[in-house]
Amino acid sequence: FDITVIITVLFILPFPVFIFFLVGTIKALSGAFNVPADEKRRIAAIQVVELIIYTLLYLPIIVSFVTLGAN
Repeated sequence: FDITVIITVLFILPFPVFIFFLVGTIKALSGAFNVPADEKRRIAAIQVVELIIYTLLYLPIIVSFVTLGAN
């Protein structure tokens, strides 16, 4: 394998993990009755912001590695 393929896979790998934990947290929070609705929204918002930040930081690197690997 080329090093660009390995690095691209390593950068893409956390996306499904982030989404899996985000969905799991939202499901768990929807069933939690002792957590106030305001705090539920805050917890979910923090995880969404974390996913957005990761995407904004690493998506340009992933795209550049994919385009370098294609050339």
